[in-house]
Amino acid sequence: SGESAREDEQMWRPQHDGLDPQRWHRQGFAGRGPRGYRRSDARIGEDVNDRLTDDEYVDASDVVITVEDGVVLLEGTVDSGDAKRRVEDVAASVSGVRDVMNRLDVRGGSGGALERIGDALGR
Repeated sequence: SGESAREDEQMWRPQHDGLDPQRWHRQGFAGRGPRGYRRSDARIGEDVNDRLTDDEYVDASDVVITVEDGVVLLEGTVDSGDAKRRVEDVAASVSGVRDVMNRLDVRGGSGGALERIGDALGR
């Protein structure tokens, strides 16, 4: 019956200590994990690779990702300065990344003046 299904649901619902879960969310503790916790380089690398694979704006087929101590090294070739910056932004957005070293080359190197200035500045 419908009533017994609701009773079962209540029985299996996690019990809280009376604090409002919405209040937990508003405190803004995202990114503050347990003391001493650090994501492994392997997990960071997998996340960067997954996000680049799923990104519809970048052809990352010639990009090589290496992670050491939370620092992501980007090497290889992309089609434009915009793609180079997007790959860096995607890598930097992954949880656990401490820094990104962008050593990507732009294929052909024949971008516009603003693109060349951005590349020279490492953006």
